[in-house]
Amino acid sequence: MNKIIYKIFVILFLFITILLAYLSIVGINTNKFNNRIIDKVKNIDKNLDIELQKVNILLDIFSFNLKIKTIGTNLIYDKKSIQLANLKSTISIRSLINNNFSITNLKISTKTIKIDDLISFIRLFKNDTKLYIAEKLVKNGFIVADIDIEFDTEGKIKDNYFINGFVKNGKINFSKKNNLSKISFTFDIKKNYFDLQNIKISLNDNYLFIPELLTKKNKDNYLINGKINNERVKLSQNNINLINKKNPKLNIQKLEFASKNSFSFEVNKKFKIDNLQIDSNIDLKNLFLLNENKILTKV
Repeated sequence: MNKIIYKIFVILFLFITILLAYLSIVGINTNKFNNRIIDKVKNIDKNLDIELQKVNILLDIFSFNLKIKTIGTNLIYDKKSIQLANLKSTISIRSLINNNFSITNLKISTKTIKIDDLISFIRLFKNDTKLYIAEKLVKNGFIVADIDIEFDTEGKIKDNYFINGFVKNGKINFSKKNNLSKISFTFDIKKNYFDLQNIKISLNDNYLFIPELLTKKNKDNYLINGKINNERVKLSQNNINLINKKNPKLNIQKLEFASKNSFSFEVNKKFKIDNLQIDSNIDLKNLFLLNENKILTKV
């Protein structure tokens, strides 16, 4: 009798172990939680919708939670959509046992998205002037982002949200003569805090490198500081003509230099700049002047 009980116990133990391992590694597919996820997304905006198929559920034994993940999801607003790589969330098993089902967080990873498409999509439910200006200026580029948000007991998004990702091959047209192109950088965004890193920009075929650009909200203003490194800048003839116009005695013909610059300033809601501070270290590479005798001289 004892041997039979022992065998039953061993078989039962192996069955539970295999089942837990399967649920932890492979998981199961279900659409049972779809409505809950959709409701959480609609908490962001009632007109915002999400296209879901079946959701994969994994068991986290150590934290006693269920991890849910969906692949190939689309965010939809006014018939326009943004493709997501995946969407993840965590459900407490205790809340299921207590019949108090709730999703406390969402982790969203996007696919590679065109920046202008993303700006146009955001403007549908947040029509801000700054976004309108960005939509007109940004002409190219791609973005990939991971978004991590948590919900409070009322289902509203907490202030501890976090967004990171990278931008590649961006282009901004300020005017016909001044264009920023081949823009790439990584970014981290929190409430009242923006951190852009390893920014590479081509300005009229001159390459600029900004190791870090920090933006923090200070009361009603934004404090911005960073560094700009230029390995080699060759001024165009138009820029040289502007310098010569203001300083006729110089008569510059060619100017090349490298520089390291640090800067900081504040910007208010009306985009007015205050407390501008710039510290520059310039390494002159080539400077050619035309002297009074019309002879080209290298300085």
